[in-house]
Amino acid sequence: MSAESPSLGERIKTLRTERGLSMRALAHGAGLKSVAFVADVERGFRHPSPDVLASLAKALNQPLDSLRRYDLRPPVAELRALTARQPDWALALRKLVDAAQSGRLTSEQLIRLLDKTPRTSAASKSPPAPPKALTPPLFGT
Repeated sequence: MSAESPSLGERIKTLRTERGLSMRALAHGAGLKSVAFVADVERGFRHPSPDVLASLAKALNQPLDSLRRYDLRPPVAELRALTARQPDWALALRKLVDAAQSGRLTSEQLIRLLDKTPRTSAASKSPPAPPKALTPPLFGT
């Protein structure tokens, strides 16, 4: 995304108006109780939670990632919660940051890797082997 890219709120407003939807219709379609919330999101005064963003994407008939790419805020709260529940993620995220800062991994490479990595069911007893792209030398030992 370039510095001139629209904000998340601007993108939502563009999609809404392209579809001929009022703020009320979008709020209703996304299961939101407040039209004012949609207005605040579009103006950049408020930011939707991950669940609300998913509902907005569905109401706008857009893939969730097509809206997520406009939300430039780092997911700090989500990362804190994840590492609190599963402390091993702290090391994995540190290694990810190290690889990104050293230029060994770009955001595009990570997104491609995650998009093609099959998801496992929660009932799976053992974790899947890491994709070859995540094994050394990418992250080191």
